[in-house]
Amino acid sequence: MPWTVVKPMLYALGFVVLAHGLYRLLRRFEPVRRVVISYHVLSILLALLLFAVLAPESLGLYKPETLLPDKTPELRPFGKVLIVTVVFFAVLVALRLTDLVLVGQVLEKGLGIRVSVIVRHIAIVLILAVAVIMVLSASGVEVGPLLATSAIGTAIIGLALQDVLGNVVAGVALQAERPFKVGDWVQVGEIMGEVVEMNWRATKLATLDDDYVILPNSTVARDRIRNFAAPRLTEARHLKVGVEYGQPPGKVKAVLMQAVRGAEGVLARPVPEVWVVEYGDFAIKYEIKFWLDRFRQHPEIEDRVMTRIWYFFKRNGITIPFPIRNVFHYRMTQGFVQDTVQPGSPEVTAILKGMPLLQPLNEEELNSLSNRLQVALYTAGETLVRQSEPGDSFMIIAGGRVSVRVNDTEVTTLTDHDHFGEMSVMTGEPRSATIVALTDTRVLILDRECFESVLKANPAVVDALSKELERIHAENLSRLQASGVADPKAKPRTAGTLLGLVKRFFGLKA
Repeated sequence: MPWTVVKPMLYALGFVVLAHGLYRLLRRFEPVRRVVISYHVLSILLALLLFAVLAPESLGLYKPETLLPDKTPELRPFGKVLIVTVVFFAVLVALRLTDLVLVGQVLEKGLGIRVSVIVRHIAIVLILAVAVIMVLSASGVEVGPLLATSAIGTAIIGLALQDVLGNVVAGVALQAERPFKVGDWVQVGEIMGEVVEMNWRATKLATLDDDYVILPNSTVARDRIRNFAAPRLTEARHLKVGVEYGQPPGKVKAVLMQAVRGAEGVLARPVPEVWVVEYGDFAIKYEIKFWLDRFRQHPEIEDRVMTRIWYFFKRNGITIPFPIRNVFHYRMTQGFVQDTVQPGSPEVTAILKGMPLLQPLNEEELNSLSNRLQVALYTAGETLVRQSEPGDSFMIIAGGRVSVRVNDTEVTTLTDHDHFGEMSVMTGEPRSATIVALTDTRVLILDRECFESVLKANPAVVDALSKELERIHAENLSRLQASGVADPKAKPRTAGTLLGLVKRFFGLKA
């Protein structure tokens, strides 16, 4: 093989190696990896063109009679096709890199401007077509007859691909109308999901069960579309609940509002609403409307709302009735099974006897407190008391577990027969911590009125209670200082100071 052929071949091979090495150097960048096929094809074609330029007589790209020194080399049809192909892939690589860098990185990730896949592809196809036509025209190819021939072929292909073309046209129409965008939660017919992709043929939805549903664009365009993210990201949800006829609607609506407002995920604005919607056969039916901005989590948020309603109803003596055509022999306020943790029960009295704060009280006084206290049930996540808010109740955990938080820092957890709120009930001071239920938690609540009758009947017990308060206050302060949420130099209050506060709060003689 003559050196005049080997030398251009080595140049071409070196060009391919150089192009491949450049790709390996830059492939750590995502846009470069995305054009790997087009880039390698372009490299090979350019190497082939380089070889043809350096050794024009070897590949037969030129007409032999034009390779004479006094002639201008003229390409054969194969040579023209090679140049057009090189231009095609060069423009394709440039366009894809521009698309990935400018649109993907700068516009979408940098500025948050989302451009649909269909629009991007249409732009690439149009620019490619213009580039190819310009190169063909510059090469002396008659473009008019070629376009006429391609039009006939396009018509034949169109008849065979009616469904596919219908989806493409529907996809373009959806892009023009923009009833939704990627990231929106939509319902198409009976299918609900998050839009994760829109391409030429179909729209892909991710359902709440983490499944993909791929809908042809023609189906989407024909069906009813509900966009949960438009015109605003907030979405209203509606729930219904029935309540016994014996409860005043004003009270029920107030309790429902409290339950809904405190549920995690429910927006404070717009304000939730409650209506009486029907007087049914066996219940008054209420409808609750609230707003959320995390549509994907709407089943969990609705569950929290409905769960909180049950606990709020339980604490306020509100019953969700059974159909009146069924007969049940049970006490409405206690359910099917007798609850042993009830005011005045031996179990409750035994819990009170074990409380250090109540040790100075005699059995008759403990029985009085047992009969006057309240029993309340809280679900996990509910706040029993909030730091800095006023309070005048003392709570004993009859079952469950709570978190004690000061300035949003968890100090400790309390469980069965632990207690809190003694300073509030005895001195009227604001709550010193926030208490949040970690599990279903049942508490015994003794308010100021419970203690007032006992202390006024037996003022002598106040001295003993003050000493016990001193011990509890010292323990709590030590725990707070160890957790770093209290001044390490703070001193616990003395029994004498607490005695004066208790007497002042209950109006006893000094």
